[in-house]
Amino acid sequence: MESEPVIPDSPDWLILEIDESLSEITDPSVRAHALGRIITQYVPAVLKASDQNSINRAWGALFHYLIARPTKRKLWAMSEYQAISAVDKIKGSVERLSSILKSNIHKK
Repeated sequence: MESEPVIPDSPDWLILEIDESLSEITDPSVRAHALGRIITQYVPAVLKASDQNSINRAWGALFHYLIARPTKRKLWAMSEYQAISAVDKIKGSVERLSSILKSNIHKK
């Protein structure tokens, strides 16, 4: 019986890189909330995706989260340009993490 791959706790460098990609959100506590949501929802969705369509849907969902209008709970919104830039940076970081995870699996 094969078990699902385990996604480890997010490495510090990943958290720092994603935080940097959210620099347009100037309030530190608001940015921390957005960072937490990305780390706990969007990054795992990409890493667990089984095919390219699922990966694209996860990135698209993140983009829409970033540009969604502010609400009582989400006090900020990025422009489309800012969101594209943020998603591209986050993609690079997550792809690096994915490479590390795959190389660690092959070493075992």
